[in-house]
Amino acid sequence: MKIYDTSKAYFGYTGVAAAFYLLHALAVSITFYFICQIKIQMLNSLNRTNDNKHSLSSSNIALISVSAIIFLAFFSYVFNGQVGEYSYSIFEALFVSMGLYSALKRNILLFIIVTSLAVLNRESGFLLIVIWLIINGIDFNKFYRNIYLVVPVLVFFVMNADMVHCLANDGFLVSSSPLPGQLTFHVFFEGTWGVIRGAVALMFNYGLFIVPMLLAYRFFTSLLSLSERIIFNKMFAIIGIYIIVFLVATPLNHMSVKFVISPLFVPLFSLYILGIIQQNNIRLFNIK
Repeated sequence: MKIYDTSKAYFGYTGVAAAFYLLHALAVSITFYFICQIKIQMLNSLNRTNDNKHSLSSSNIALISVSAIIFLAFFSYVFNGQVGEYSYSIFEALFVSMGLYSALKRNILLFIIVTSLAVLNRESGFLLIVIWLIINGIDFNKFYRNIYLVVPVLVFFVMNADMVHCLANDGFLVSSSPLPGQLTFHVFFEGTWGVIRGAVALMFNYGLFIVPMLLAYRFFTSLLSLSERIIFNKMFAIIGIYIIVFLVATPLNHMSVKFVISPLFVPLFSLYILGIIQQNNIRLFNIK
């Protein structure tokens, strides 16, 4: 990247390191900003319903504080230990947060720009199109409006014209054979010890995300009416799709890639925590 070349030219490798950290810190900060905006959109969707018996309301300080704690804990956990494709995961999380926000706001222009950049960062950026369809559906009455969603696909194939043929190669997107140095589902066929290793990997790489989401889903189901939790159910569905993709297309011990679901996980889990706090009449930061 030019920014790294320029930093090296003026400040040497120290400048490269500083540029790397500052660029990624900026991406993480913007991601957190859009996570907060996503949560606000979710709360706004509750205010537009007729049933206002729920207790999901909070001050900005409590909202941001709880979100920050969960976000930092999430970040520390997924990037602890073996880290691969760090930059790709950081920037994909940024694109997912902006894409989800633009889908909730129905801002098709911002969504197309973000998705076009996302597919150039990593092939899983195409899942953003699925996010738009889940959140907003397909406009069958004016079908031409859906044509905009083809733009990121065209951008991907134009910018990667020289490597499109690789998509048909076995192992390019999903490998059907064991990967050296990686823990894949083939470990379950390596006897008792392999089953134990695979189960532990699933527990720490997936269970610690799935269990909190199941708890949150149960809580929202009991607290909110069917009309109120529509957007919540859509968010859970999107997380489910990402988890399936992770299971199929990434090694079991590839933790850092999970950071891309932070724009989905953090708003849902933080609202769940706030809901529990308010249901039990606990004062948070001396705020009623």
